[in-house]
Amino acid sequence: MLLLLASASPAEAAEERWLETEGTATLAGDISMDRAQAAALATARRRAVEGWAGVTIEDSAYSVRSQTGLLDLFRETRSVASGRIVREEILRWETVAVPVGPKEPPITRLTVRLRAEVARDEVGDPAFHVGLSLDRDAFYEGDALTLQVKATEACYPLIFNLAADGKVYQIYPNAYRPLERLEINAPLVLPGAGAPFKLTPRPLPGHGVDVEAIKVVALRHPVVPPEAKAGSLGLAGLYRWLVAIPAGERAEATTEYRVLASKRVPTP
Repeated sequence: MLLLLASASPAEAAEERWLETEGTATLAGDISMDRAQAAALATARRRAVEGWAGVTIEDSAYSVRSQTGLLDLFRETRSVASGRIVREEILRWETVAVPVGPKEPPITRLTVRLRAEVARDEVGDPAFHVGLSLDRDAFYEGDALTLQVKATEACYPLIFNLAADGKVYQIYPNAYRPLERLEINAPLVLPGAGAPFKLTPRPLPGHGVDVEAIKVVALRHPVVPPEAKAGSLGLAGLYRWLVAIPAGERAEATTEYRVLASKRVPTP
């Protein structure tokens, strides 16, 4: 989680469709129930988007071997090209014991049946781009993060933290910096020199490493942001808000980074 310390054009209706899909994951070794459920849901959601949008959605799974030798699996970060889940309903969960061998205990296969409403985005303006860069791609707990946003035209950027707990947190605008128009020749740097706050990533409790992302949504006209300051918004809620904005009125960029629990101690 990234801690923050101290008139528009008429909306175009996006095409939407309800689909039912399944996702499967395996509980084995160091994989907990909540992580297996998250993996199964990610697969079901991807299949729903692919089934309607007709595109391949890229999923990235990250794993790191801890100092104890155990394999930790971390949250998947999805890059959605032209389709988004705007509403979903879990129909059922199923668990099946799968035999492995005569001397091995069975593994548990977890399957979710999902009913999802998928919206297919309209084609955006190819001349409207926004760029997002971070000062590093990995941070130890407590390190300060600095980001920079540039755009091909004047716009209003909203910036979100896609946290490892599956929630979305708005980090700009915030209580210290109100929303301002981003000019072509004046990049937005956050927090910025002399700012009264810092952006400090930290992993989830008990995690050695997490993968998170910063997402910027640049708007040609100011739009009321979703309620994301307290982390009450999930990815589906963010995407539902996005598809209500005409594709030609917005540009997006997402950059991932890793958060490590503690600094490595040099070996003598």
